[in-house]
Amino acid sequence: MAAATERSTCSFSAWVIFLSLKAIATDPGLWSRLHEPSGEFLLLTEKDFKSPDGSSRLQTLLAHSDRTVSGLADQVRSMAFQPLDLLPPLAQAVPRQRTAGMTRPAASSGATTAPSGASGLPGWMDGHIAAQTVSSPAVAPSVISPDGFHTRTWLDIATAVVWPLLLAVTVWMVVAGFSVPPIGPGVPVIAALVLTAFTRRRRVELAQSRAALAKLTKELAQLDDPVKAAEKLRKDRAKLDAAETKRTAAYPQEQDKLTAQYHAELKEAEKSKARKRHDIDKKIGGLSEELRKSLSKALADKQATYVRDQLSRRPIAQNPPHGIGPTLAGRLAAVGIRTAADFRGYRSVQSTSYNSTGAVLVLHKGRHVAVHGIGEAKAAALDTWRRSLVASVEKRQPTVLTASERQSVERSITLRRAQLTDQRKAVEAETDALREKARKKLEQGQEQLTRENKLAGDQARRQRQEFSRRTVELQQNSARHGTLSASVAAARLRQRRLSYARSVCFLYVGR
Repeated sequence: MAAATERSTCSFSAWVIFLSLKAIATDPGLWSRLHEPSGEFLLLTEKDFKSPDGSSRLQTLLAHSDRTVSGLADQVRSMAFQPLDLLPPLAQAVPRQRTAGMTRPAASSGATTAPSGASGLPGWMDGHIAAQTVSSPAVAPSVISPDGFHTRTWLDIATAVVWPLLLAVTVWMVVAGFSVPPIGPGVPVIAALVLTAFTRRRRVELAQSRAALAKLTKELAQLDDPVKAAEKLRKDRAKLDAAETKRTAAYPQEQDKLTAQYHAELKEAEKSKARKRHDIDKKIGGLSEELRKSLSKALADKQATYVRDQLSRRPIAQNPPHGIGPTLAGRLAAVGIRTAADFRGYRSVQSTSYNSTGAVLVLHKGRHVAVHGIGEAKAAALDTWRRSLVASVEKRQPTVLTASERQSVERSITLRRAQLTDQRKAVEAETDALREKARKKLEQGQEQLTRENKLAGDQARRQRQEFSRRTVELQQNSARHGTLSASVAAARLRQRRLSYARSVCFLYVGR
C-alpha cells in the first residue's frame, strides 16, 4: 500500500515536472517569469495546487496562448483534486519513441514494460517514475474490407468465354451488314457489358466491401466530434472555474455578513438594555420625591379628615350664626345642610324676577342648592361662621403622621423600589438571553454556511474528476475517431479497386 501511494505521488510529481519542461520548451520566458532563483521548484509549488484560483503562476499557464501548455496545465490542475491511485500514467501524454537505440528486451515474464526512454521521458527521470505496462493506443478497425477480387467462379469463367463470342458476333454483323433497329450491331456488346455488370454484382468481395464501409461509416457517425467535444469540455471547465471563483470569493463575504449581523444584534441588545435601565434608574431616583409627596398627601388627607370630623360636630341648629333662626335652620336641614361640614361656601346669583341679587349654597360635593329665605347676606353670614370654625379647628389639627401611618407610606415605596430593582435585574437577564440567541444564530449560520460550502466544494471536486474522466475518454474517442476515419478512407479506396474495369481485368488476368 505504501509503495502504491509512493508511486502515485511520484506520478503526480512527474506530471508537474513534465508540464514545467513542456512550458519552458514552448516559451523559455516562463522560466524568468515564474521561477524564483532560490526556490526548490521549476515553475509551480505546492501552494499553487492547494489554492489554484489564487495562484498567479498556475493562472499564467492556464491562460497561455499555446493550447498544448494551457490544456496540459488544466489537466494537471484537475489531477490535484483526484485520489492519487486514480492518476493516469504520464506515458499517456508522451509519444512513444520507436528508435532502436532506445528499446530494451522485454522481461522474461512476457509482460512488455516501458524501458528507460521508451515512453519519451528524459533519461534522467529513470528510477523516479514507476514502469508502466505498454499497451498499444491504436484502435483496430472492427472490419476490414477486401482490397480486390479473389478466386474466379464458374460465372466469371462463363462471362470471360462469352465476351469474345459476343464481340465476334458483333464483327460478323457489321461485316455482313445486318441492322437491328434501333442500335444495330451494338446489341451483342451491350449484352456483354450487362453480363459483366451482373457478374461483378454477384461477387462476394463487392458485398463485403459495401457492408464494411457501411459499418465503419455508422461507427464513425456514432462517435462525437472530438473538436466539438473538446470545446464543450473547455466551456464546462470554464463555467465551473467561474462558479468556483465566485463561490470562493463569496464564502468569506457571507461569513463577514453573519459576523456583522451578530455584532449589530449585540449592539441593539446593549442599546435596549441601556435605555430600559435608564428608565428604571430614573424611576428609582424619583422614589425619594415620591415618598415626600406621599407623606405630604397622607398628612394632608389626615388633616382634612380631622377638620371635616370637627366641622360635622357643629350643628347649625345648636349654634346658629347671626340671622339664622330655627325656621331657616330647618330649611337648611331639609336640603342636607345640618353642620358646618355639609357645605363649603356660597355663590351669588342674579334674580331676574325681582331684579335683585340672591345666593346659592355650595354643598361639600360641589352641588348648588337654593334655600328659601337665604339671601346673599345670610349666605355670607353662614360662610363667615363656617370659616371661623375651620380656622379654630385647623389650629388644633395634627401636624405630623404617627409612626404606623408613616411606616404604611414608606412600606409602599419600599415595595415599589423592590419591584423596580427586580425589573432592573430582569433587563440584565433579558439582555443575556438576547446575546445567547444572537450567538446561537451566528453559530447555526456559520455551520450551515460551512456545510453548504463543503457540499459545493465536494461537488466541484466530483465535477473536476468527471472532467478528468471526460478528458481521458476524449483522448480515447479522438484516437478511435482518427482510426475510424482512416479506416473509412481505406475502405473507400479498397472499394475503388473493385470497379467495373477491375472486374473485367480480373475475368482474364485473375487479379
